[in-house]
Amino acid sequence: MHSSHRERTLLRALIDIPALAGQLIPALDASLFENNAPAALFSLMAEGYAQHHTVPDLNVLRMRNAAGAAQTEASYREADELISELQSMTPIDGFQAPLLLKEFEEWIRGRTVHLRLSGVITAWEKGRDVGPLIDELKAASEWTLTTKQSGRFTFHDRDALLKSAAAPFLVQDLIVENSSVALVAAPGSNKTFLALDLALSVATGQPTWLNRRLNRSGPVVYVLGEGGGRFTLRMRAWEQEHGIADGYPFYSVNEAVQLTNRSEADTFVREVAALKPVLIVFDTLSRCLAGADENNQKDMSAAINVCDRLRQRIGCSVLLLHHTTKNGETERGSSVLRGAVDSLFLIKADTSDPTFTLFCDKQKDAEPFAPIDLIRKQVTLESERDPNTGDPQWSCVVNVVPPTLATQRADILLWKAREFLLKNPGASKGTLADHLGGRRAERLRQISDWAASGEIRLNRKRQTSPLDDLRAEVSLSVH
Repeated sequence: MHSSHRERTLLRALIDIPALAGQLIPALDASLFENNAPAALFSLMAEGYAQHHTVPDLNVLRMRNAAGAAQTEASYREADELISELQSMTPIDGFQAPLLLKEFEEWIRGRTVHLRLSGVITAWEKGRDVGPLIDELKAASEWTLTTKQSGRFTFHDRDALLKSAAAPFLVQDLIVENSSVALVAAPGSNKTFLALDLALSVATGQPTWLNRRLNRSGPVVYVLGEGGGRFTLRMRAWEQEHGIADGYPFYSVNEAVQLTNRSEADTFVREVAALKPVLIVFDTLSRCLAGADENNQKDMSAAINVCDRLRQRIGCSVLLLHHTTKNGETERGSSVLRGAVDSLFLIKADTSDPTFTLFCDKQKDAEPFAPIDLIRKQVTLESERDPNTGDPQWSCVVNVVPPTLATQRADILLWKAREFLLKNPGASKGTLADHLGGRRAERLRQISDWAASGEIRLNRKRQTSPLDDLRAEVSLSVH
């Protein structure tokens, strides 16, 4: 291509960073480009920005370029080649926007002054009045695009900071918009059922999720890193339960996206942006780290960086499904995950019990919520038959446990605690908590509440060791 590297980088930045395009496109003019292809491509982008306040993706630009009847065949070919070249270029990272803005401001100013000066010389040679052109030249030389940019960083004063809007909730008091969330659970603990329930609720515009107001709906992308399996049946069950028969913007990727592979991650970021999703789900994070080490800080940071790029470029929330360690109390792998996500939710479940509990283990921009008791409900599908037996197919959906059932569960736990203490009168709080199961910290709190209210009685007798017994016998024999 004959266009300069700076022109190509500018076009790439305008495509990848809509916020940058929002500042540059209104200030630019196609005449600033040295060659026909960048000028034609910029004109197409400017037209799309004026109409939709966003820059169309490269495939849309190519179609609009092909449909441009006013263009000559040569300029059409040049623009099409330039689009192909831009597709092969590494996307501009959102963190580079301030630096690019300053660099392009200097370039645009230089190009503008050069064009104005050429106009002055041409007018003077033709004997025209150059006074207005000189005034334009002075204005161009003093022209500035940025107001608060003094270098690599932008510094916001107090007033500007206080005027900025606080991030709204996607799910009221649970999930903040444009945030990263980790949902952590042991295998078989209903995390996919719960994640799918959220994804389909957002995609279909349900008014609530887990009895909390759902404030935004829109496209959802679900990455099935562990393969489809019975996922279709789960969707059918959810649709049947919620009375959904029409289409909605839900998209699946039936393979893992290798988040630590730079080329594949860049391609995914670029292609998923065209769908403008509200939520992207990676199920599971470990499958999307194939070939990498989840215990390695560098590998986990690379994966989290891709999620941050998705949030910055699209303005979406990202949900990462991940596994717990063997004790079921915390997430597996590097601590980078816990430090980087905005929210971390933990599921505690007994695989023999359809009920399970969602706990808040971290909440960066909201108050931690109280544990939410949930239940897995089996649904027989009306329209699906097993191809081998002809029997009706079935799957499950997730519901919030009704208050009556929640009270019943608490009563059952209290009964189990009393039975255990009758058989083990010297048991400690920790031993009792382990017997009851579930999240240990929550069980210890319940045991303390039961003891304080007198519903159970803990034997606080100090446990003696064989050495203590021997000392007591020696003491008695001496006296």
